[in-house]
Amino acid sequence: WNKTAVQVNFNGTDALSGVVECSSKTVSIEGRAQPAAGWCRATAGNVAYATATLNIDLTQPVVSAAQTPAKNGYGWNNASVTVIFEGTDALSGIAYCAPAQIIPDEGSSRNVSGYCLDYAGLSSTAALTQNIDKTAPATTAGLSGTLVNGWYNTAVSITLVSADALSGVLRTNYRLERGGVLVSSGVYVSPVAASADGLYTVYYYATDKAGNAEAEKPTA
Repeated sequence: WNKTAVQVNFNGTDALSGVVECSSKTVSIEGRAQPAAGWCRATAGNVAYATATLNIDLTQPVVSAAQTPAKNGYGWNNASVTVIFEGTDALSGIAYCAPAQIIPDEGSSRNVSGYCLDYAGLSSTAALTQNIDKTAPATTAGLSGTLVNGWYNTAVSITLVSADALSGVLRTNYRLERGGVLVSSGVYVSPVAASADGLYTVYYYATDKAGNAEAEKPTA
């Protein structure tokens, strides 16, 4: 295969009068098994013909990159990712593609690229951006009120603060119980109040955009 235009020069021999002229031809159109005809003429005027067969591919292959498992709806993975490179080429065909890459480490906006090469020696590259977060978020609880001898004698405001270093916190869930009886629960958006007498426990955990969830924790 050739990946550029080809000049074909025809040469001949003649045992008696000798060769006086031969043709040449430049082929710049891509294609498989293209005939390129030419001739040589002897001094005596005799002409002989010959045909060369050319394979020309001027077009780079089309390369795609795909990953498994796929990203979630927020563009994140919470496990190692394998990126596979595949190519197509209409003329000379694909000779080689870069091997699959396994991405085990956490990180955001990481570019992973690979290439494919066709039999004519032309190549193209494809890339994917990887976001991997394997670490669950962490939540802390803060209590505010008047505390005397281990007991609050005013209503208590419970504040939850969640943090996640990579994909970010998606939501924080809570459940407030008094003496084992559910008082309120749901997605935390603002401080939760405990105002009636009793022994309270608040349970809470956060999830991040990669799908990691911390273990539920209680605060009494």
